[in-house]
Amino acid sequence: MDSPNGYLYRTNFSVAGVEDKGAGYIRYAAAQKLFEEKGGDFTPGWILDNPARSFYHGLMQTDLKDRSDKELGNGYVISQDYIPRYTTTSSIVFEGVNPGDDPRKTILWSTIGYAPCSYAIPVWVGAEGDIPACLSMDGKSLAPANSLAMDLKGVVFPVTRGSGNKYLDYLTLRRDILPEVTKAEDKEIAEGDKLKKLLDGKGFDLEAIREFNKKADKRFEAFCEKMKKVINK
Repeated sequence: MDSPNGYLYRTNFSVAGVEDKGAGYIRYAAAQKLFEEKGGDFTPGWILDNPARSFYHGLMQTDLKDRSDKELGNGYVISQDYIPRYTTTSSIVFEGVNPGDDPRKTILWSTIGYAPCSYAIPVWVGAEGDIPACLSMDGKSLAPANSLAMDLKGVVFPVTRGSGNKYLDYLTLRRDILPEVTKAEDKEIAEGDKLKKLLDGKGFDLEAIREFNKKADKRFEAFCEKMKKVINK
C-alpha cells in the first residue's frame, strides 16, 4: 500500500528492489501527488484527462499549466520526466463491473498514441472484434486514431534533428490541441456512459455496441476535420 487510500502507484522501477535503480522516480512522485490530492472517486475521465496528460513535474514541483503564454516565450519547453513522454504509445483505463455482474460489460477506455494529442474511445470487452474502425489497423500500419495522434505529435515535437524529441511546443499543444482533445473526450465519455447505463438496465447488447461504434467513428471523423487545420498550419 503506497497511500492512505489504499492505491498502488508504479512506474519503471522496483519498489521492493535495489534502491535508486531503475527509472521513473520523478514521474512516480508526480502521479502520487495527483492521485493523493484527488483522494478517491477516480473516474476513467479523470485519470485520462489528469495524470495521463499532466505536465506537473515531480522533482521541480512546478506545473506547465501555471505558466502564462508570456512566460513560455516561443512556446518550447524541455519535455523530461513528465508523465506523458515522447515515447508514450497509449493511455488506457479498464472499467470493471461489480461482483456478480456480466463481465462482458467491462470497458477498455483506449487512448491510442501520445495522450495529449488523442482522446479516449470506449471498447466493450464482450464485443471482442467489434470495435470502432478508427481503433482498428485493418491492414494498415497504424489505426486511424493512432495515425492522427502521430501527426499531431509531429506538430508539438517539430524538431527532428539532434535532441529534438526533448523539446515540446507546449504553447501550441495547450492553445490549439488540448482544448479540442478534451472536448472530444468529454463527448465520448458522455456517450459511453449512456450506453453503459443502457447495458446495465437491459443486459449485454452487441447490436447496441455496434451502433455505438458507428457513431464513435463519425465523431472521430469530425475531430479529424478540426485537427487538419492544426496539422496543415
